[in-house]
Amino acid sequence: MAVIQDIIAALWQHDFAALADPHIVSVVYFVMFATLFLENGLLPASFLPGDSLLILAGALIAQGVMDFLPTIAILTAAASLGCWLSYIQGRWLGNTNTVKGWLAQLPAKYHQRATCMFDRHGLLALLAGRFLAFV
Repeated sequence: MAVIQDIIAALWQHDFAALADPHIVSVVYFVMFATLFLENGLLPASFLPGDSLLILAGALIAQGVMDFLPTIAILTAAASLGCWLSYIQGRWLGNTNTVKGWLAQLPAKYHQRATCMFDRHGLLALLAGRFLAFV
């Protein structure tokens, strides 16, 4: 817990030298990985600030605290594994009565619209939906 407090204090005071400690950088990587994984993988965790963490990662890369390639690899792995977990949950829970009850709460036109979009564009619709907010 003390390490997290040190990280927050260093970010608040813009003390990038303190953040450059390898132990602290590894904790920052772990926190970013866990946040992105949970945000993408678990519906109740979708409120987590994944996009804000990506901006923070870019700022820390620009300051020389973190390296570009490991950061891209770690965060891409986190988002990909989280999306895979979300897919597995959908396959496992998709036909349960609970999920059918949730879907019954949605207006039929939205369900039909999503079905048509997926039928028309296939996996490209899922990829675009990941990066475009209005899809």
